[in-house]
Amino acid sequence: MPRTLGERRVGSLSVTSSVFRLRHRLAAERYPRRVARVSATVAVLLGASILASCSAQSSGVGSSAVLQVNDWKLKSAELDSMLNEFSQAQLISVSEEQRAELTTKMHGTDVAKKTWSSGFTAFVLNEAMQNQVIHEEFLSRKLPTPSLDTEERTQFVAALGGEEIYKKLPKAYRSATERRQAEFAAMNAASLKAVGTPEAYFAKNKAKFVQVCAAHILVDTEEEALSIKTKIDGGGDFAAIAKASSKDTGSGAAGGELGCADPAGFVPEFAAVTRTIELGKLSEPVKTQFGYHLIKVAKREAQPFDAVKATLDQQLKTEAADATSNKLIQRIKKAKLTVDPKFGQVQSAGEQGFPQIVAKKLPTDAVDPAAAAAVAEAAGLG
Repeated sequence: MPRTLGERRVGSLSVTSSVFRLRHRLAAERYPRRVARVSATVAVLLGASILASCSAQSSGVGSSAVLQVNDWKLKSAELDSMLNEFSQAQLISVSEEQRAELTTKMHGTDVAKKTWSSGFTAFVLNEAMQNQVIHEEFLSRKLPTPSLDTEERTQFVAALGGEEIYKKLPKAYRSATERRQAEFAAMNAASLKAVGTPEAYFAKNKAKFVQVCAAHILVDTEEEALSIKTKIDGGGDFAAIAKASSKDTGSGAAGGELGCADPAGFVPEFAAVTRTIELGKLSEPVKTQFGYHLIKVAKREAQPFDAVKATLDQQLKTEAADATSNKLIQRIKKAKLTVDPKFGQVQSAGEQGFPQIVAKKLPTDAVDPAAAAAVAEAAGLG
């Protein structure tokens, strides 16, 4: 079937992993970025409160807890350290213009830089919460002390911007981020082991790895399809009619032939027929989003393991990442989260469908939309 009639193959390279649904939650997907690569999520969090600052002082803030995740507490002095570390990380290797804009985003209008913007504070609190949730999930699995292997560390450092930038990051920031990534990688490896090897999966699911060699004629209405089917059943030449009548001009020029392909690349209704119809028999009209199809399958071919190994390997890795991510989502949903209202608030069902920490509510005149737009444009998001 022409790719215009195809759709994403479930479980293959083209399907988005639920790791990405966590956005900046999982170190596997979201590492600290240089300013030029600030994520849209961060831009929203920061840009929403550019001129508003939280009441936390940059030093001497005391020892009260500003965030609690289950039994773990983050004290205000620890938050202050994280704010400093995150701000330093964001300002590495950026232009003076970007530095000034980012400083405004992080500190608001406080020239003395003794306060932090509400959006930046909420973002850092989210990072702290997510780090702790990952850590608790890791501990619950009783896995060995994690560390990144050479390949994982290379990818990790590259995502941070390279070795040069990595070395400039605050030591505590590097340590926390690398631990987070190592713990996620260890849990992901355990999930992958549970999913099984590509060889084992292939052996148990050979029926899923069959190509079909199909042809079709596509028209707009069921009436047209039935009329054409009557002609073909009466001895009409399928290929000639496909050339003359098929709305899919690509395959129509080839007599309706689609070649041999994995049915998973077709839309579901079409794929279902190609998997089950008797070889050589013309189908009844099949409705899809593109119109009505008459389908004929000449043969089905089992795919050898070597032909699907790379795709299957990636599919299983995606399933393992999904399993780990879903566990973390459930842990976030079940976690007891409390935040000092001076610093933010817990939104029980954030935009991703699970709790997150958002900036405290602000007067509408505390936001400068023009400044927010300028910063987003500088970050490549405008």
